[in-house]
Amino acid sequence: MKIWIIGYGKMGKEIHRQLTERGYPEPFISERLTPEILANPEITSCEVAIEFTHPEAAIDNYLQIFSTGIPLVSGTTGWLNQEDRILKAREEFNTGFFYASNFSPGMYLFRKMHRELARQMNRFPQYGVSMEESHHLQKQDAPSGTAISLAQDLLDELDSKTSWVCNQPAQAHQIPITAHRIGEVPGTHQVHYASAFDQISIRHDAKSRAGFAWGAIEAALFMRGKKGLFTLENLYGEK
Repeated sequence: MKIWIIGYGKMGKEIHRQLTERGYPEPFISERLTPEILANPEITSCEVAIEFTHPEAAIDNYLQIFSTGIPLVSGTTGWLNQEDRILKAREEFNTGFFYASNFSPGMYLFRKMHRELARQMNRFPQYGVSMEESHHLQKQDAPSGTAISLAQDLLDELDSKTSWVCNQPAQAHQIPITAHRIGEVPGTHQVHYASAFDQISIRHDAKSRAGFAWGAIEAALFMRGKKGLFTLENLYGEK
């Protein structure tokens, strides 16, 4: 299977490395999308595109990739305020789109535990919930896309919470998120439940970007020849 990699930063390079290590054909690589890139006949030999770029580039990238008909896997975060527009465009182009804020199988399992713990906490209102996330200094969005996904899980499960805030005081109905930008941290996410008597915390630490890249490649293999909207539940969920 030939892959088209859009974005050749740290994630793009790690995906390239793993594709080579796993014996896949040399991918077609583009730092960004231009008319010349889109006209390159090598694109037609690509079965799936993997996009890891920047929030400000993602919307235009998605629209242009959809127009090629090539199924797209993306892990770029920070664009969900335009989600309705993107999902409508995907439908109009009738192509495949797999999106995840975090492709790690460990994060998928973490979120399963996270949601179950939140459901249980509805019976114990003496516990207040908060979140922390830490990433490298180059990460542009805060909170991270993964933190937003985790916060949305809490909003879905906790009866007492209706919104979240980041790096500012929270009201009783809000989930406080503290976002740290430190050195070269690949990604750490923590959820805390604290009462006057004790604290329960769950935490996921990414050791490197390798797990994200592995998951993105697995998603690309899954997306070959597919149309529609897909998530990690389709990839890792119980069959």
